[in-house]
Amino acid sequence: MTKRRIPVPFNAIFTTRQLAAEGVTTSALTGWRARGEVTQLSPGVYAPSHLTVTPEMRLIYASRAIAEGREPLTIAGAAARFGIATPPFERATHRRTRDASPVPDDCLVRESGFLTPTMAWTAMQLARAQRIEGALVPLDSAIRNGVDRAELADLASRMHGWSGSALLKRAVELADGRAGSALESYSRGICVQAWLPMPELQHPFRVWGRQYFVDFWWPEFDVIGEADGNGKYLEEGAINAEKRRQAALHSLGLHVVRWGWDELLPSSSAWAAGLRQLLKVHTQAAPPASPPGMMKRAG
Repeated sequence: MTKRRIPVPFNAIFTTRQLAAEGVTTSALTGWRARGEVTQLSPGVYAPSHLTVTPEMRLIYASRAIAEGREPLTIAGAAARFGIATPPFERATHRRTRDASPVPDDCLVRESGFLTPTMAWTAMQLARAQRIEGALVPLDSAIRNGVDRAELADLASRMHGWSGSALLKRAVELADGRAGSALESYSRGICVQAWLPMPELQHPFRVWGRQYFVDFWWPEFDVIGEADGNGKYLEEGAINAEKRRQAALHSLGLHVVRWGWDELLPSSSAWAAGLRQLLKVHTQAAPPASPPGMMKRAG
C-alpha cells in the first residue's frame, strides 16, 4: 500500500513547533525537504516552496525563537525588516559587540508577532564603531524613514562612554534624511573625513521647463555631484531620461561629476583627492588640530 503524502499545511513561514501543534511528524518534514516543497530559513524555520526566499528573509528569521517572538530580532534582521541601509562593509569585531549589546526595554517593540529593536536603536547599533562615512549610512536612512533626530540624540547620550560614543554623537549631528541612498551618505562622510566642503543636498534646478533635484551641489564651485548607486538606471527609459537631465544641467554652465561604488571603494582617499582637485580645494599647511567632523576610528 502506498503511503499517503501529507501536503505542506502552511502557506506562510512556519516553525517546527507549529508543525508539531498540527500533529505532523518530522518524517513528513524530511520528505518535504527532499522533494523541494519547503526551504529552510534557519534551524527550525521553514518556508513553503511557493514563497521566494530572499537574503532579507533569512536575516529576519534567523532562529526559531525569533520567528516565534520569544527573542528579539538581531540588529541585521531588524535592519532588513525596517529597510534601513547598512554600511558597505563592517568591522568583524564590531559585529560581535553590537549583537551582544542588550536592548533596553523601552527600545523593544512587538509588531506582527516579532519582538524587535526600534528603528532608532537599530540604526545606532549599525553605526557603532564605524568611521563617520559608515555611520552616516544607517543614520541617514533612519531619518529618511521617519525617525526623529531627537530620538537618535537621546540614544547617543545614553550610550555615552560606550565604544564609538563620541563618533555616534557627531554622526547624529551630521545625519540628513535628504540623502537618497547609502552611496550618497557614504560619499558625504568621506567629504567630512577629508575636510572637503560640505555639499548642499537635493538642491533644485529648473531648466527647460523641468525641475531637477541633484544629489550634491557645491555652489561656490559650480559643481554638481551625482552618486550613481547600483540599479539606479535599470528602469525602462531611465537611461534616456538621465541623458536629458545631464544635458539640461550642462546647459546651465555647471560641471557634473558622477561616481559609483566602484570609484569610491576600496580607495576612498583617491576619490577624495580627485574631488579635491576638481573643487580646487587646497589643504592648509597647518590645519586645525581638530577639524570639524574629523573622526578617529573607534576602538
